[in-house]
Amino acid sequence: MTLWSDIAIQQFLAAIGKDLGPSGIDGELGDKGSDSYSRKAIASFQGDYGLDQDTIWGEQCQRKAKEILTNGIQLTANFNSSELGCGIAVSDDPNAPHDDDCMNWPDMINLTALNCLQATRDRIGPIQVTSGVRCRTYNDWLSGSSSESKHMAGRAFDCNAMGAVDYETLLQIGLECGFTWGYVGDGYVHLQYDGPSF
Repeated sequence: MTLWSDIAIQQFLAAIGKDLGPSGIDGELGDKGSDSYSRKAIASFQGDYGLDQDTIWGEQCQRKAKEILTNGIQLTANFNSSELGCGIAVSDDPNAPHDDDCMNWPDMINLTALNCLQATRDRIGPIQVTSGVRCRTYNDWLSGSSSESKHMAGRAFDCNAMGAVDYETLLQIGLECGFTWGYVGDGYVHLQYDGPSF
């Protein structure tokens, strides 16, 4: 199984409420077995689910994290992980192919991108995410998808405002709320965050 990046691991730990200390999400987990905030957060997560508290993020941690996200946790006031994963977003094809170890979460949603989505929702009301994070196989299977799609990095959402505003307005408000790029597609708006924050 391909493990998430250290940044993605920290984003997951932050999303479930673990304390990452004053440095927060910085891409540095610390040495294995050390008392760094991130390693202690991993051990706490392991203890919560009956895993060996060795501070090492391995396949057991990854599988449990993906299971938790698929079952659904509240990531912001209005967005739940159960609506954002690969193959489980509302417009995802349930019969499409996926990476062998996709398990709906090939990567963690970028929390800054998610905060941009929440800010957009705060402006206009309910937003339906039609496509969230994607694995490589599913992304390549979709007609017209870029081979460098930011969906694969958890930094892009296809969505609609369910009639509250038109697509152009949704795009404009999304950009005002922190997304760095987007476009109006066929029945959806693509919103993407390429900034430096985690």
